[in-house]
Amino acid sequence: MAHTPRDPQAWVALLFSDRHLRLCAVVTLIVALMPPDGLPGLDLCAARRMTGLPCPGCGITRSGSNLLRGDFARAVNYHPFGPVLLTPIFLLGLLALAPRSWRDRARDGLLRWAVPLRRFYLAVLVLFVVFGIVRTFCVLEGWTTFPAAWL
Repeated sequence: MAHTPRDPQAWVALLFSDRHLRLCAVVTLIVALMPPDGLPGLDLCAARRMTGLPCPGCGITRSGSNLLRGDFARAVNYHPFGPVLLTPIFLLGLLALAPRSWRDRARDGLLRWAVPLRRFYLAVLVLFVVFGIVRTFCVLEGWTTFPAAWL
C-alpha cells in the first residue's frame, strides 16, 4: 500500500517498519543496560558538558533505566516525559521480537487511531520542548536542580 506524505496513516506504517522496530529494540536494550544513575564520570549530553545546563532531553535515558527497574518516582525526577516517551518505545522494541503476524495486527489496530494519535504525538513533542526550555531556564536561575525532586 503506497502512502503519500499527507496520508495520516503513513506515520503508522513508518512506526511499524522493520527498521524502526529494530531501532526501538536497540534503544530498549541500551536503556536496560544503563545504570539507574547513568555512567559514572561520563556525561553523554554534549550540551550539558558544554553549558552545565540540561538540554530538553537530559535525563531521558536515566528515566527509562529507573522506569525499567520499577522506580517510577526516580524516573519522573530525571525526566517527567520519560515514562510517556519511553513506554511506547519499549513496547515497540518488544514487538520487534514478535512474529510478523503480531506486528501486522498491532499496526492494523492502530490505523483507525492514526489521526488522534498523531495529534497527541505532536502535542507531546511541543510540550517536551517547552518543558526542556523552561527547565533549563529554571536551573540557570537556580530555582530548581537537575535532576529535580518532583516526587
